[in-house]
Amino acid sequence: MNILLVNSEGPDAVGLRVMRDAVQQYWKDAKITTIVPRDADPWGSITMRHPNLYAIQQDDLEKREPGFFIVDGCSASDVVDLAFLRQDWFGPPNKSLDLVCMGVTA
Repeated sequence: MNILLVNSEGPDAVGLRVMRDAVQQYWKDAKITTIVPRDADPWGSITMRHPNLYAIQQDDLEKREPGFFIVDGCSASDVVDLAFLRQDWFGPPNKSLDLVCMGVTA
């Protein structure tokens, strides 16, 4: 499972670290990436660092590739629940990125 955690509200690196650690307790084999966008366009900042998100726009999620979804506003337990749901719905992960959680809070 490849999970991207994004805090677009500001540079809350400590919160993201706590969040990553909490998720990692449940998904021990997950590859978790954390990002704090540094510009006024968080989507632009994210897509520059993760080119496979090129089709994802905040207002137009229909273009996302199958088996991949974005959720806005997540706690650690939300991310864990969503990761399990994603696996139930789409089977074992086979994409470079499976779950993106925006606006994460510890």
